Amino acid sequence: MKTLDPDSHDDGSPQTQSSLPARTLATRRVPDVLIKLAALPWARRRQRLTLAFEEVVVSLVQEMPIRAVSRRVGEHDTRLWRVVNHYMD
Repeated sequence: MKTLDPDSHDDGSPQTQSSLPARTLATRRVPDVLIKLAALPWARRRQRLTLAFEEVVVSLVQEMPIRAVSRRVGEHDTRLWRVVNHYMD
């Protein structure tokens, strides 16, 4: 019989560990429907980033190099340069 050390957290049962990856995309099948995009006065043409994301990028770029920001947010540095140039000009 196994004796337990009172300071040990091991109770003799098998241990399992579960975790989720930080970047998980939820995908669903969507029926074929017509989607209309509205032209908004604050939106730039062909821009797929949100204003909140752009705000985060601009604030990070003020403190870090572009390459470090691109690694942190998971976007290509060329796209980040476009955001920075838009707001800094």
